[in-house]
Amino acid sequence: KEASTIGNIRIVDDAFIFGPVEPRILDVVIFIAFGAFLSVVTAIIRGIYFTPISNPAELPDSLIQIPIFGVIPKIEGDEKNAVDDEKFLQSIESFIVNIRASFDSSAVTPGVCKTILITSATPENGKSFISMNLAKKMSNLGNKVLLIDLDWKRGNQHKSFGLEKISQSDFHNLDKESFEKFKVEKNFYCIPKLSRLSSSF
Repeated sequence: KEASTIGNIRIVDDAFIFGPVEPRILDVVIFIAFGAFLSVVTAIIRGIYFTPISNPAELPDSLIQIPIFGVIPKIEGDEKNAVDDEKFLQSIESFIVNIRASFDSSAVTPGVCKTILITSATPENGKSFISMNLAKKMSNLGNKVLLIDLDWKRGNQHKSFGLEKISQSDFHNLDKESFEKFKVEKNFYCIPKLSRLSSSF
């Protein structure tokens, strides 16, 4: 009013202060409580559904009641370097011990072939790598091992052992003589994936 040069300015009413516009204490408390609740819910969901299992003792907590023969550590980097990894080798050896103990205690007719199936629901889980190393180790222990590559779409076991893919006719006509060309080393044979499969197979 004093700084104005216009003569007809006057104060109509005094200023009325209702309260601070922002931040309002109640709003702050509500947002903090909501953020804490959301964080807790997110942590619980992540812990139940998205946290990987790092210890075999956690398997019963995940409602997995099937027998566990072994736990293979995740291989970081090139799989070729895993053959020199002490932890990986120990896990394979422990796996073999448990498998042999299970075979010895099970009601299997002596002399009958014992079969191990390695599979998973998704690709790139290490099925080929684990089965190859498991077969090699078991054959080195004096067991006669036949590794059959049943991955008919992406099977590559033949590349690891320098073998050629087998045709359907050769597969059906396998005998003792033709079987020898699939010998990898002593006590160890590998039948590679079949080529040119038909729907009638």
